Amino acid sequence: MTSMIACSDASDKRHTDLLKGEHPKVKILLVDENYFFDLRWSDEEKFEEKLAEIKAREGLADDIDFFFRQFFARIPFYGETWREFFADRLVFYVEGSRHIALLGFSAVIDEQGRKIDTGHQLLPSNHTLEIRLSQKNPRSKAI
Repeated sequence: MTSMIACSDASDKRHTDLLKGEHPKVKILLVDENYFFDLRWSDEEKFEEKLAEIKAREGLADDIDFFFRQFFARIPFYGETWREFFADRLVFYVEGSRHIALLGFSAVIDEQGRKIDTGHQLLPSNHTLEIRLSQKNPRSKAI
């Protein structure tokens, strides 16, 4: 199964299941890691509320809690430059990652139909899919 997801502004799709109704065994959410990092460190209670809201709205398992714990645990590895490291990446939470092969990911394209990704990495145990983008393309227009 190959899915095509398109929008002119990635903020339209953040924190919602991009495959809603297309595949019953897989859910993929584009995550704004800067937003959640800032929210977690500024207001832990509001972070928990927002996460609970997304889980309820999208019908997510508690695996998303593990996803965020793993994401936050990786940040000290990159130190102060973690935002720069992730600046050219789209980070997705994947529920049902053992079924991800069914989706047939091939490329991220821009509005002109040009391929703008330079590869991807799936970390099934962390429920994470990272897609690396060409440096010259803005993240907000990538999906």
